Amino acid sequence: MMDYSMLIGNPVFPIIPQDRVQWLFPFGLWLIFVIVSHPPMVEYLAAVSASYPAPAGSIAQGLYYAGLLIAFLWIIPQLPKPGVKGHALIVIAVCAVVIVDASGTQGLVDARAWMLETVPPDSPRFWWMVACYVAILAIPFVPGVELGLLLMLVYGQPGIIAVYLATIIGLVIPFLLGRLVPRGLVSSCIKGPLCNMTSARLPGLQGTRDRGILLGLAFNLPGNSIIGGGGAIALLAGINRYVSLVTYILVVALATLPVPLLTWFGLLNIEALIPAGL
Repeated sequence: MMDYSMLIGNPVFPIIPQDRVQWLFPFGLWLIFVIVSHPPMVEYLAAVSASYPAPAGSIAQGLYYAGLLIAFLWIIPQLPKPGVKGHALIVIAVCAVVIVDASGTQGLVDARAWMLETVPPDSPRFWWMVACYVAILAIPFVPGVELGLLLMLVYGQPGIIAVYLATIIGLVIPFLLGRLVPRGLVSSCIKGPLCNMTSARLPGLQGTRDRGILLGLAFNLPGNSIIGGGGAIALLAGINRYVSLVTYILVVALATLPVPLLTWFGLLNIEALIPAGL
């Protein structure tokens, strides 16, 4: 295990305990790489999708996300390291999830015009649509973010309020379901690295504030659909009793606020976040 504290030295960050440096420093490097590489990678993937048949873009996107996940596992010393079969399984699973997500996104084509014509915001059908968004968002590995963005784009401020509240509800439901699952049952059914990851605590990550920050980052990291999206993150957080219910609701409310808030004040072009053709 590499001692990252030797790279930065105590005089540089004297207020950070060394047990936290062991995972904060590599996680920070990985996060910076994700933030810097994501915009040009999106442009590259769009070019691949435009130049080659449909599966090529999804496969390229899957390889990128799989590489990020594998790099995350290797750069954090405390996490289990996959073998050759483990690497292959990660690549195959991530590419499969991305391909399914892309096929689901194609089903939203022309939905914007249909929604404006048949489902006005003052109609009961609008709230049924919001309820469907809640249900979709709560299910792991089911793409629901695009529907939320579409609702905000089509219905403006009423849609923004509805989607924000629905997002909180949709992420609280799997958390509560996870709290109902006995941890002993999970440990007895899941053996190996996955069980260790769901029950582990990173060194220095003992305070509620630290856990809340890490959970909020997980909800907002690009490509978190490779681990099941918000529904899976919420479910695992509930199973692991990661934070209390009140703390979790506060974390979700803050973590999901930036996009609706920026959209409300016209500082974010929501159409840029929705796949082309919608």
